[in-house]
Amino acid sequence: MSFSVRCFSFLPPWKFSWGSPLPLKSWAGSFSPACLADERGTSLIEMLITITVAGLLATFALPNLNRSELRLADTMENLIGNIRLARANAIGRGARYRVTLDSTSYAIQRLQDPDGDDVWEPDGAAQEVELPSGINISEGAGQEIEFTTRGLMAPLPDGSLPDIVTIRLSSTTESESKTIDVWPSGQVQRA
Repeated sequence: MSFSVRCFSFLPPWKFSWGSPLPLKSWAGSFSPACLADERGTSLIEMLITITVAGLLATFALPNLNRSELRLADTMENLIGNIRLARANAIGRGARYRVTLDSTSYAIQRLQDPDGDDVWEPDGAAQEVELPSGINISEGAGQEIEFTTRGLMAPLPDGSLPDIVTIRLSSTTESESKTIDVWPSGQVQRA
């Protein structure tokens, strides 16, 4: 005696005894492919096509992200990274590094003191970094940030500590702006 449950047939559990081995066919059930013709549902192919079409529709239906805001954030992260790299190079290489800010670009330059008179001169050409079109430095342009071999901002010519340098990156197409502060201790952070 056996019974069928949705295309599988099983022997009832009372047909087995604990001492005898279980017949695998009876335990696992027997499968009948002919009964699949009566089944209703979706196949794997139908499911994959549906997911693909839904994914394509979602990519066109979602609104575009604000590209200028993404470019502004990327530019800010690049500037922060380059200022931090200049500071790390000053500490690691035992030379001063200067970051000169312009309205549409900034330059990073290594300085040297060949005769030891504490007058640091440019050592080679500066690395010039152009800002993407539509983004400029609206606050802080024209300033220089110079790091000593200890990673601090270089003192002013009169020996006093420099002020915090605030750099504001602005988008000319949007009213967005991002601000960076460089502290006399050499710390660079988003404001």
